Amino acid sequence: MSETFFHQMADSEGWSETTQIDLLLRYISAQQDETGFADFLAQYCEADSQDVGHEAERFTREVAEHLDNQDLAVDPAFESFCGNAFDMLTSRQTAERWRRTSAK
Repeated sequence: MSETFFHQMADSEGWSETTQIDLLLRYISAQQDETGFADFLAQYCEADSQDVGHEAERFTREVAEHLDNQDLAVDPAFESFCGNAFDMLTSRQTAERWRRTSAK
């Protein structure tokens, strides 16, 4: 089965199942009005990026703390790695995966 745009977006953004369900339910109620739907998407993206940005930064710092290396929190490769794990793994699980990946 081919992956839909929604699934690709959810994967790339790291949306949890709860976030995906909430977004789809709000989409269904908003799609009756094109202007309302456009406003809905703009507001969601703005609010989500602000909230997730702060949470993702905190998550990255927590993972770096588990690794006893705060300098990693500003490493682009580490930030990307943590971003992919955010909302799917705990900070401890992410730290363990980073250890295994960087040991290779």
